[in-house]
Amino acid sequence: MAPLIGRSWSVLGAFLVLVLVLFSACAPGPSLEQVRAMHAEGRFEESIEPLRHLLKEDGGSDNPEVLYLYGRALTMTSQPSLAIWALRKAAKSPEWQMASALEIAAGGLKVGDYVLALDGANQAIESDPENASGYELRAMARIQSRKDYDLALEDADRALEIDPETGTALVARAVSLLGLERIEEAAVAIELASEHFDSADMGLGRDAGRYCAVRGKFALENEEPERAGEIFMECVERYPSHELVVGEAVNYLDQKGDLEGANAVVIAALEANPLDRRLRLGLARRYEVMGRLDDAQRILEEATEVEHKTGAVRALWDLAAFQIAHGQVDEGLETFDIVIEIRGTRDPDLAFAYADALAVAGRFDEVLALAEEMTVEPHRQMVLGRAYYERGDFAQAFAHFEEGLRLWPDNTVVRFLAASCAEELGDIPKAIEEYRYAMRGGASGTDARIRLARLFFARKDFGEALAVVQHDSQGTPPSFEEALFELEAMEELGRTTGMVPQHLAIYSRSPEFNTRASLIFIEGTRRRHGPAAAALLVESSPISGELAQVQNIPILEAWVVNLADSDQEDEALAKIEEALKASPELADIHGLHGMLLERMGEAEAAEAAFARALELDPNEILSLEAMAQKERAEGRLERAVAIYDRLAGLQPEDLSALRLAAKALAELGRESDAETYLRRILERDPYEGRAALALAQLELSRERVAPALALARRAAQFGGGNEARALVMKLTGPPDASDQAAPAL
Repeated sequence: MAPLIGRSWSVLGAFLVLVLVLFSACAPGPSLEQVRAMHAEGRFEESIEPLRHLLKEDGGSDNPEVLYLYGRALTMTSQPSLAIWALRKAAKSPEWQMASALEIAAGGLKVGDYVLALDGANQAIESDPENASGYELRAMARIQSRKDYDLALEDADRALEIDPETGTALVARAVSLLGLERIEEAAVAIELASEHFDSADMGLGRDAGRYCAVRGKFALENEEPERAGEIFMECVERYPSHELVVGEAVNYLDQKGDLEGANAVVIAALEANPLDRRLRLGLARRYEVMGRLDDAQRILEEATEVEHKTGAVRALWDLAAFQIAHGQVDEGLETFDIVIEIRGTRDPDLAFAYADALAVAGRFDEVLALAEEMTVEPHRQMVLGRAYYERGDFAQAFAHFEEGLRLWPDNTVVRFLAASCAEELGDIPKAIEEYRYAMRGGASGTDARIRLARLFFARKDFGEALAVVQHDSQGTPPSFEEALFELEAMEELGRTTGMVPQHLAIYSRSPEFNTRASLIFIEGTRRRHGPAAAALLVESSPISGELAQVQNIPILEAWVVNLADSDQEDEALAKIEEALKASPELADIHGLHGMLLERMGEAEAAEAAFARALELDPNEILSLEAMAQKERAEGRLERAVAIYDRLAGLQPEDLSALRLAAKALAELGRESDAETYLRRILERDPYEGRAALALAQLELSRERVAPALALARRAAQFGGGNEARALVMKLTGPPDASDQAAPAL
């Protein structure tokens, strides 16, 4: 199977983020006193290897201070998922309970896992209700999750009641009031915070950047966007590497559509902190979304050249993930080999990530051999699951993933893979459960958000689909595809006005996005009001005079088709002829001309137009479709299949060519080849009920009941109709007929 591409480049990439460890030289016989000194000096990365050594010593894994320091080192290096077990174990000690709970909360805030932050803050408050820090952290978690502002305000007030001088609580109170739209009170709160900091002469420290960003947010909420922009730019100049300042400034500029300005803010922050992995990955991700893959890879490659050994190894790891996600599998494995050469495979996390890369490359025997050598059981189970997943043995993969999750329940990537396995096995309720669990760990690590949204959309539950794709959209803005999907769901629900909403304006400078968004609006108008209204929508568009440009050809095609479908063929022909005069060299317009002439019964003229299109571009879609249709009509099915196969490669998102190829092959009696095309359909769209039903019937004819049932269940959920439901009933019997009956759909 092909690697699963996700928001962070791929499932593999997300695996690497989740299991990344920081390597540094480990001095022999580290002492607890040395580690304490490292932490006092802020050298958290360097302390990880010595702490691992201490954990392996007799009694080390039960020493609450060692566990706490290890967890703190991981949270301070943005790895709270790996820190949880140590901090939770340390928290069993009354002496370290409070500190560990606060660390869990702080770590959750650091990486945007607000559920984790709330859990830690709640435990800290339970441990000591008179400690202001727990209330401060809980207030910030509620604020940054963009909900429960009223409860955040209560926490801020309680913290101030305990300690009136706490700066974080003052800031939290101001932002909570902003979130509650109590603008006048928020203004007073901000002034109070300002007076406090000034009178205390604290120099503000890290809170200075947060306070500065809050002022900008206040101006924005007070509908003063220009003033907000001035404040954010002032904040960036004063605190160029502060996470909140950078994040708010970038969000502001993105909303304005100034993507390059936002990039400049991230670049400046990275220059101030060249070893900041989150900034580097964030910038690379931005370049990737903009289609600037070379720049994204350059950013990652530059980081591998730093003198800091740990930073260089981390950067090599990230580069390997990027390369593999973008089809450079051999190069990615070569990059991994460099890491292996530096560190060897003695570290279980590195062995785990390397095994996962080998699975994507299809080197299954090596994966299985490496898995047998692994000593960390969750890793071994997950790597085995990944290997079987890539081989298409989803039942075996799911069993290993379940065992791995039993030992490591917070691994969101494995949750995502388990959900994908459940889909393949036809257990849609289980898939929904696992996707939701994966989303709770954050929307940026996997494709769980878009996959679950598409699942609901395929079931025609458009409201749920929209709610899912908008989940945590403030904390994790939508990707390019998610933004388009959100528009599609909104259009299905009749919630658009033919314009891209402001919160998706970040993509408004992308010609591809604008074209695809326009097609969504046109299709929605056609569905609700008919083809004449859809044609009128195009005609009233600001770009109606620019449709002869290559990026606008799909909109021109929609215009022509809707005109023709509303008995305005002459006007449609006039539009095509006008476009041909403007851009006679564009093959797509000639193909569109041929399609319209064919509809009008002018076969000879249509054939000439198609021939001209193919002369200009041998891959012109409409002409190839016409050629395949002609070959099929004249009984040359083999030649038609060859063209359909070519079309499927040119249009990965259009499944019609694959369907037609499968149908033609079935007519030729080539059942096995037809099956290949049906499976290709399901690989591209796991919610294609017709293909699932056809495959279920094929599996049943071979007396392969288990795969037939899995496919029939998928078909019944996604448009397979009564025939699919009847097949499920046939294979399982009535729900109460037998103890062996499958769970009801």
